Amino acid sequence: MKFKEIADTLHCPYYTVRGNKESFPSGDKQINLEAFKNMFCSAKELHVEGKDWLLQTKGYNILGLDSCIENHNNGAYTEETIAFAQKILDQNKPTVILNHHPYTNYWGGTEEKDIHKYVLNNTQEVQKKLFKYPNLILTLSGHKHIDSVKEIQGTRVIVTRGFVRPLDLDMYPMRYVELSGNTINEKLIYTA
Repeated sequence: MKFKEIADTLHCPYYTVRGNKESFPSGDKQINLEAFKNMFCSAKELHVEGKDWLLQTKGYNILGLDSCIENHNNGAYTEETIAFAQKILDQNKPTVILNHHPYTNYWGGTEEKDIHKYVLNNTQEVQKKLFKYPNLILTLSGHKHIDSVKEIQGTRVIVTRGFVRPLDLDMYPMRYVELSGNTINEKLIYTA
């Protein structure tokens, strides 16, 4: 897998969650859940539970929550994923969630099929159960490849763009996020 080849050349640790391209691939690029976990969730510092993981570092809990539904583009958290997240949030440490499907229709779409495809299908339940925790300080997701920074119940919710989009021409946008205690600094940066 090309992404893994590139990421393995980084001079720092990296962590990732599965997206719809892995759970609902086109052509021969399928990576099933177990293969994905073997490739990306085998770091000794990760605690893996089901299809989700936890990294505890520098006073933070970082949760990688798999929102994918096998062989579908849309996503939802399973009851197991929600329970795992609640168990970690109950520790009362500042927590960051990484997942693929965003929590809101932040782009203002009006077509029900697009909203079903791009927004976490059980977002109301998830917001009610997880976003009530004051120690959930940040979520990072993607899927729609349109940039957004908002808040849900005091939690910073960032949806980041894809590396390559037609409007970006030869520029590769990334969102840089830095945490210091409960302070979150973020900005969109471009590399050529």
